[in-house]
Amino acid sequence: MRIRVCLVTLLALVACAGRGYAQGWNTDARKIALGGVGSTTNIATQMIEEDPKYRSIVVPLGLLQILRNIDKFDPTSSEFDPIRAMEYVANPYHITFGRNEESPGRKIITDIFNQGLSTDLNAYRGFIPSSNPKAEGIASFDLIHKTFKFSTGGSTFQGFYLGIGPYFTHRTALTIDQKLIDILSATGAPVTFPNSEFNIAVDRSTTQMAGALTFGYRAHVGLPAGLPAEGTDREGIYLAVNYRYLRGFHLEDVGLKVRADTDGAGGITLDPLKTLAPCPLTSLNPLLPPTFGTPFCTDRQTSSSGTGRSVDFGVATVFGPWDLGFGINGVINEMEWSDVKHKSYALGATVGLTSGTSGASIELVETNLGNTGDLTIKQPKDVRANATYRASIATFMGEIANGYLGTSFHGGVEKTFGPLAARGGMRYTNETWNPTTGLGLNIFPRVGIDVAFLTSTANAEKDRQPVMAVSIRINAGS
Repeated sequence: MRIRVCLVTLLALVACAGRGYAQGWNTDARKIALGGVGSTTNIATQMIEEDPKYRSIVVPLGLLQILRNIDKFDPTSSEFDPIRAMEYVANPYHITFGRNEESPGRKIITDIFNQGLSTDLNAYRGFIPSSNPKAEGIASFDLIHKTFKFSTGGSTFQGFYLGIGPYFTHRTALTIDQKLIDILSATGAPVTFPNSEFNIAVDRSTTQMAGALTFGYRAHVGLPAGLPAEGTDREGIYLAVNYRYLRGFHLEDVGLKVRADTDGAGGITLDPLKTLAPCPLTSLNPLLPPTFGTPFCTDRQTSSSGTGRSVDFGVATVFGPWDLGFGINGVINEMEWSDVKHKSYALGATVGLTSGTSGASIELVETNLGNTGDLTIKQPKDVRANATYRASIATFMGEIANGYLGTSFHGGVEKTFGPLAARGGMRYTNETWNPTTGLGLNIFPRVGIDVAFLTSTANAEKDRQPVMAVSIRINAGS
């Protein structure tokens, strides 16, 4: 049971890493319909009041899908399916159509879990992972916060910010053998690689959990002379800086190497005669290409004590019809963990598998690698710029960013017709374009409903699946 859970969970990571868009965790259907503009963080832009000013409450229709399929999260259930479970986690709030249909991804999970994996991988065509999938996320919000303002006249001010709340980070990168991808993505005649091997490597999957005490500076100053102005309180230049002191309470850092051999006919086998490599493989000569000996090796580093710091910076301005912003999250972002414990888990040489067989007894060999001392983990910078232009015909907005996952873009346009608002947008993430659209309706002067439709490829097969998001909008009073 244990090795089967490990294998199917690995496949879930392979399938879903890098395709869980922030869109799935955005609870505001208006912003989703606009391509996700404003769903990411520039701490200076957050100081500016929304125009129009409102509060959004998600209608979590997607949770109904999760509740009806809760067994997919349970490793002891015959319905256990970590790929579908991770897809639910990637988009928990919104309805995804076609999510539970039978697929090659579902078939390979079922076969592994029931110890009936076909030795011919051509049977699983359509389950196509990326060659180097990545995933990264930082979740931080202040449960308690206060800005102590010192007025400098009118709506302008300077002030100090104080906040406290949780701080979580996750980062995963995988490397998948191109031969494996060639088999799963092929059409027509079967593709085989006789007397070869397939390698999959997780180049560290790292999760950090911490609490954050935030000290910040906030300022809203008037516009320089010469810029067009409409005389509203929103106008001006906004500046924000955050320094977070981080106190870590859990580190989970995992690496993984998997090797599958093929026989003379190209069928999958685990060759017990191959020379074993050490586990973990980090003990190998770093100047040489990695050697995959033991067919399954994972090592795990954990700690319950760490300290760190994070610095974010943002600047924004509002003048006339324009809102502009620029920010850098993670100017500095690092955690130092102490008393790091290290263990490895591996399959030995005589695992008892040959091509065409299944159901062998497989156990992982645990090795205690001792205490590795201190470990410092740094997060990459996230640089982003945004712009909004309010024209008489419509409102146009866009945002571009660059970080660990490369370049992303969010853009949208909104046009109002009395109580009705029509919206459309486009987002580019993970080298994929996905359109968005939606409508908003003011049911009462203070209450409206927003509906958004988008396409998502956050699934094992990379299919474009339609998604619907709904939220209630509480409009600000006059």
